[in-house]
Amino acid sequence: MVHNILLTGAAGYIGGTILTDLLACQDGPVKAAKLFAAVRTQEQVELLSKLAGVSVAQVDLLRKDAVEDYVHRNEIDFIVNLAPSFDLVVVSNLLSALGKRRQDGANDLRLINSSVTAAFSKENGWPFGEISDTGPVIAKEKEIGDQHPVRVADIMVAEKGKELGVKTYIVVIPNVYGKGTGQGRKQSVSIPTYVRVSIRNQIVNKFDQDGHPAAAHVTDLAALYVLLIEKILQGDPIPSDEVGIYFGVAYTMSWWKVMSAIARALHSQLETKAELLTRLRSQVPGNFLWAAVMVESMEIATSTRKIWNVVGKGLPEDFEKFLEKRIQAFKPVHHAFIR
Repeated sequence: MVHNILLTGAAGYIGGTILTDLLACQDGPVKAAKLFAAVRTQEQVELLSKLAGVSVAQVDLLRKDAVEDYVHRNEIDFIVNLAPSFDLVVVSNLLSALGKRRQDGANDLRLINSSVTAAFSKENGWPFGEISDTGPVIAKEKEIGDQHPVRVADIMVAEKGKELGVKTYIVVIPNVYGKGTGQGRKQSVSIPTYVRVSIRNQIVNKFDQDGHPAAAHVTDLAALYVLLIEKILQGDPIPSDEVGIYFGVAYTMSWWKVMSAIARALHSQLETKAELLTRLRSQVPGNFLWAAVMVESMEIATSTRKIWNVVGKGLPEDFEKFLEKRIQAFKPVHHAFIR
């Protein structure tokens, strides 16, 4: 059976890198599949249309009728969703479109949705401490019973997928860094933002408590998606639905080390005084704590490591070189002073 795979968010940082890897597959089930990419703008259509081996279209994922029509016309039976994980309308529309395909007689329908590790942190209301992706993740999210958008989306994927006869899988994305390989966005949001803010504010903040957020390089994360897609297409008996959770965690990073690396990189590139200012946690705006700086990783990637042999024990040796390139890209008009 030839599968028609739709990738949403294909012009984005992670989605674009996944698309590049899928197109690079020289053999196996992915090579035999037909690839489709949904993007938000006509400019993105023109950008991705340069690629051979993928059909690109502008699709309004917020419109149920538009999604159902596109999925029906192209006989899509497998969706990999890299649109925002907390957008319940998008997730619901994608599931409904696959459910309608089932009503029309299609079978073996699949959805890989994307979640985020922040939902499993104490700072975001997770009370259970560490949890493995082989554990009752969805059941625990239900037990919390709150309206955290990511947890609500996870639960909806598992429940609505089962109701509609669509097998579902959830990849939980950590803090991602590194240069993407897609045609569109090539950089993450978080670390380049801290670099930019450090230059603008002429200071690098080191908080009084270290954070240890989950992390992965974008190419390693993309490799996980491709491996998961291959396993599914091959019919391998891997966990799905309520137990189909995959933590894309390569390692945890020390946020103190990240900020120290930023300071050293700024010193190297801009000849500034690379000294850190320690700030108390109480001095940080409450909504800022949702970011990576104070989040402790609670995810144990047990099930994921059965198919994903990534090696990650901390910040890679070339991390500062990555930072130096980001600093050069900002082209500041004056030296930043770090005190």
